[in-house]
Amino acid sequence: MAESGVLKRRFTGIGLGLSFLAIWFFQGWLARVAIGLLGTIAVWEMYTALQNRGSNPVRAVGVAFAMLMVPAYHFLGGLGGVFLLTCVSVAVGLIIPMAQADTTSDCLISTLFPILYPGVLFGLLLEQTYYPSPYHCAIAIGVTFGAAMLTDVFAYEWGTLHGHKPLAPHLSPKKTVEGAVAGIVGSVVACMLVMILMPLLSRFIPSFQPAGARVPPIWSMILLGLVSGVVSQCGDLVASMVKRYCGVKDYGTIFPGHGGVMDRMDAILFCGMCVTAFCHLLMKG
Repeated sequence: MAESGVLKRRFTGIGLGLSFLAIWFFQGWLARVAIGLLGTIAVWEMYTALQNRGSNPVRAVGVAFAMLMVPAYHFLGGLGGVFLLTCVSVAVGLIIPMAQADTTSDCLISTLFPILYPGVLFGLLLEQTYYPSPYHCAIAIGVTFGAAMLTDVFAYEWGTLHGHKPLAPHLSPKKTVEGAVAGIVGSVVACMLVMILMPLLSRFIPSFQPAGARVPPIWSMILLGLVSGVVSQCGDLVASMVKRYCGVKDYGTIFPGHGGVMDRMDAILFCGMCVTAFCHLLMKG
């Protein structure tokens, strides 16, 4: 039985890895539709977790926000459109519960919370798919997913073998300070790998060629790796905190052996926020 669970987890992991490679390679609308779909499922999962705690949110408000996020970005001016959609959704999320006779502050908070987390963070991830240079898109998406994944791998492996001092026992008892430091190293490694592999891949993939676009300097990628390693682990801990608050083990079951979308995207969303800010400062254009 245990072996069956391990195999299921591995096969699901392979499928997720192949899906990421397809999104990374083709970019464009494949990536945008995927982010919109994942964002909608993640918001739904967050509402389900809050309902498990006994809250009574107006689920339709947050789900509508997630479904309209890609059209809002595309037709209403990028992140400005997402901001406008967020404002409207928050306003509606305040008005509808107040119109109900049995409205409580918990209903208001649980209605609005999934719009901001994870909803808005998916909007920042969406930004990476609209960069004018495919080279920049490939770097941004590659670093976002690669840094989050290698942070998790390095932290788990090193923490399991050499971890002693608990990092945040009230949120995640198995995480250690030693593992967290190793996770930051893993994030830097991921950034370096992206910078090494991209010039090599651009020789075989014409659309990945820099074509005069600004290429980030090595020092900035090392700094990005350090910050991303910290931020992605914070994202993991935030997701754990919310799960403890709601009394759930996993956010969902859509990925056999891995849980729900939020269980896989918690660190990626925070890392994506960091990478998007980096691209605006040093790379976009």
